[in-house]
Amino acid sequence: MVANDIRFDSNGNLEAKPDNNTDFKYSTKARNYMGFSNNILYVSAITSNVDFNSGMWRNRNSQLAAASTDNTAFAGMSYQGVKQHYIDDYNANRDKEDAEDPFGEFQKRNDGTAMNMIGIASGYAMKIQLCHETYDSDRKKVVENKLYGPIYGVVEMNLINVREDEGGGYVYADNNHKRHDGDSHEEDFLETTGNFVFPYHKGRYIVDDCFPTGYHAITAPGSDKTVDDVKVHYWYVTGFHYYYNVNISGYTFKSSKENPLEFDSDNKDGLTVLAGLKSTQPISIFNWKMRSGHPDDKSQYSSDLEYRNYLTGTETNETDKTYYSDAVAGGYKLYVGGAESNNFSGATSIDDSDKASKGFAALLSMREKGDDEATLFNNSLPAGLKEDAKISFRLVDMVDNTTTLSPTTSTSTSAERVWQRSC
Repeated sequence: MVANDIRFDSNGNLEAKPDNNTDFKYSTKARNYMGFSNNILYVSAITSNVDFNSGMWRNRNSQLAAASTDNTAFAGMSYQGVKQHYIDDYNANRDKEDAEDPFGEFQKRNDGTAMNMIGIASGYAMKIQLCHETYDSDRKKVVENKLYGPIYGVVEMNLINVREDEGGGYVYADNNHKRHDGDSHEEDFLETTGNFVFPYHKGRYIVDDCFPTGYHAITAPGSDKTVDDVKVHYWYVTGFHYYYNVNISGYTFKSSKENPLEFDSDNKDGLTVLAGLKSTQPISIFNWKMRSGHPDDKSQYSSDLEYRNYLTGTETNETDKTYYSDAVAGGYKLYVGGAESNNFSGATSIDDSDKASKGFAALLSMREKGDDEATLFNNSLPAGLKEDAKISFRLVDMVDNTTTLSPTTSTSTSAERVWQRSC
């Protein structure tokens, strides 16, 4: 990204001003901007002409520190220098009993604005990675090898199409901790070839760390991992609410309660807002919404998961009576969990004696209409958590889809089931 023809005011500040010190108003050409409203894959590298090492840091008001009354301590410092300042202060003060909120200050490490900006819709991600297709002679097929690429320079990151206090907008890049030539400073976990910044305000800031194991977990006493074992670094904007666009798809077959089919969400390189939470920390489900967009006309399409799954056979409505089938009712379950595993590993009933060790777990309703429903089996992360906890989903299919279940509009052989949720 090359920021040319960027407009500055008479004091050399980027032309953007805070509205009541809360929101930005940008003038034309105040940023070189690129927005994404979907997942962006196979971006092999990002380069910004705002240098991480030598580019002069700008505060949330787009001012150089020398022109600011609030950040004069950072006058003449680069983006990397300011970030390193926060890292050094945190490392020096985090274990001191009389330290004044070292973690709160540490959260400001990615504070700032820059001439180049990307906007990402909440719930979506930009993966800076290169994909190589090679022939696997053992499997006798072409396979994809994905390698994460670098971010060079500084880019301001923001969110698009979000509600107030909503967070998200994930970026994944190569976990490169090398410093620039001639820098003798000890390598730190947050040092990368480039960085994403965000104007810190009222507790909103950019989190970044190694994925999926946080740096402090890697370097903790007794850890058998090193930074070299972690290949991905992530950034995202914090918020009080997050939007997730999660898909589970699979081909159904002959399943039953004795032999169910289980479909897990793909979270092998995903990111969750559970990062940083500690062992046994409680979790609650604030809001849940099933969103499929299926048509109301059931003669055209009837959803087993959201509709027939919840019919009981005692309905008085003629349409409901027509679509009820005991072979479908109660045949699908959707679970959500929180633990170290990428796949769901939690309890599936309240009576599970090991539910505490399996982590957070709940049964989510896929009901087409009605209140947001969830049955909580365990409300805390597992003890002994050594990595960032991950959100996982599992859809369980216990319906025999090789037969025709009345009415015939509802199923088909090897039908692909896809669900989508937001919260």
